[in-house]
Amino acid sequence: MREVIDFALSYPFEIPRSSFMFTVDQTQSLGEVSDDFRSKLPVLALGSNQSPSQLIRKYKGLSDSGEIPAERAILKNFDVVYAAHLAEYGSVPATFQSSPGTFVTIFVLWLTEIQLSRMHQTESNYCFDKLNGLEIKTEFGFELNTAYAYTARNGCLNIEGSPLALAEIPAKNRYFDEATQLQAQEAVRDITDAGKEIETFVLETIEEASTRTSRIKFLAKRALQPTFDRTLIVDLSILK
Repeated sequence: MREVIDFALSYPFEIPRSSFMFTVDQTQSLGEVSDDFRSKLPVLALGSNQSPSQLIRKYKGLSDSGEIPAERAILKNFDVVYAAHLAEYGSVPATFQSSPGTFVTIFVLWLTEIQLSRMHQTESNYCFDKLNGLEIKTEFGFELNTAYAYTARNGCLNIEGSPLALAEIPAKNRYFDEATQLQAQEAVRDITDAGKEIETFVLETIEEASTRTSRIKFLAKRALQPTFDRTLIVDLSILK
């Protein structure tokens, strides 16, 4: 039981400090991005999708997934915050929120249609959106003003009227309060099941589907909605 609790509390998992090339067999440092990569779909990775270990879990078994270039980048006027739901594996996951003047570190995943289809299957609590008017500069100097992103269907976790940023995700000029995964779990515990030991709380989220659903419904009712412009491509709950 300790293992699954520790896993939940380790979100967003280990994230590289530079761009990388991912395959299910290995992850290598990425020294450059070719023009061929630019023909793929740019999908913003803000939480655990920045972690090779999470990508392995998502793409394991997809023999023709191929390479995924993951280009580290800075996104302006946004921050990475906790979402108003709980993952089946127990974590409080991430979503975006607008944050004027903030520069947050993300990754751009350059995905093929096959890779995107598999990613969709793992994002059932999200909507897949197109975002315009962005200011993104990648590690290799490439600038993007349009990209795609997964936005939490329920919105952002509401802690005393404000989103809560992920302490593990670097940002400059951050003005939201930030928290580690453990602190986010404690905050969710305090508003849904105050007084419970945090290990018990996390384990119940993982093992008891009805408890997890009840907690998510409570978080959803008080959630903060995203304030950035986006065009809905697909609500991924339809894939469940």
